[in-house]
Amino acid sequence: MECEMCGNANAVAVARVEGVDMSVCARCAGHGVVRREIEQPQKKPKGAPRKAATQAQRGDELVESVHPDIARMLHAHRERLSLTQEDFAKRLNIRSSVYQHYEAGTTVPDIALARRLEHELHVPLVVHIKLAKGPVSTGEEAAGMTLADFVKKKGKK
Repeated sequence: MECEMCGNANAVAVARVEGVDMSVCARCAGHGVVRREIEQPQKKPKGAPRKAATQAQRGDELVESVHPDIARMLHAHRERLSLTQEDFAKRLNIRSSVYQHYEAGTTVPDIALARRLEHELHVPLVVHIKLAKGPVSTGEEAAGMTLADFVKKKGKK
């Protein structure tokens, strides 16, 4: 597990930093009050078979995201179960107005709630997106643009 403050080292403890419990490395633990130590995973003995390289080890990063078409999926599957928005919201233990926003597409549920919705609907709603590392390619029209090109200068309109 990585340090939630610097992201560079392995987290060795949970420390309260400015009122928030965070997994931190030994160096960052000094910025707060250590609450408990984190058990480190046991190292594999030499000669143990190695796993195949994961995508993260190859330089790609996988992130979890809520399905981009979740609003339509929620509506279709809720109706398939013959439930009203209010009944389904009660089943999920959330306010019906919050669920209405999810189904209307004005708000996207967080990953934890999307997992609960997956469980209730038996439909995959959390997807893995591969983020490629490296420079972002821009079109030729963006060449030569600076931050000042986007900022209005004081006094000019």
